[in-house]
Amino acid sequence: VQPWEYVIILGAAIGAFIIGNQGAVLKGTIGVIGKIFMGPAYKKQAYLELLGMQFAMYKLVQAKGILALEQHVENPKNSTLFNAFPTFAKNHHAVEFVCDYMRMVTLGSNNVHEMEALMDEELETHHQEQERMVGAFQSLADGTPAL
Repeated sequence: VQPWEYVIILGAAIGAFIIGNQGAVLKGTIGVIGKIFMGPAYKKQAYLELLGMQFAMYKLVQAKGILALEQHVENPKNSTLFNAFPTFAKNHHAVEFVCDYMRMVTLGSNNVHEMEALMDEELETHHQEQERMVGAFQSLADGTPAL
C-alpha cells in the first residue's frame, strides 16, 4: 500500500478537474455532490403539492377568469396562491417557469403549439446546464485511470 501514490493521483485529478472546467461548472459541482449524498430533493409530497397548486390555479381561472391570474403571476413572492404551497414557492426555477408561461396566457397568446415549443426549449436548456456538471464528472472518471 502506497498512501502517497493515492495523494498524488487525487491531487492530479482535482487539479485537472479545476483546470479543465469553467467557473460556473466548478460552482455547480458543489451542489451536485451535495445532491448525491442527500438524495432526491422532491418526494411524493412535493409532487402532490404541485398538483394541488395547479388545481387551485385552474380553479381560480374557471371561477374568475384568466385575468385573475395576473396579480399572482406579476408578483409571485406576494401571491397568496403560490405561497399556499411552500415547497413550490421555494423553487424559484419552477415559479419563474409557471409565471412566464401563465403571463403569456394572460396576455392573450393562444397558440398552444408555439408555447409548447418554447416550454420544451426552456426545459432542454435547463437540462443541458445541469448535464454540464455530470459531463465534468464523467471526464474526470474517464481520465483518472490514466493518472
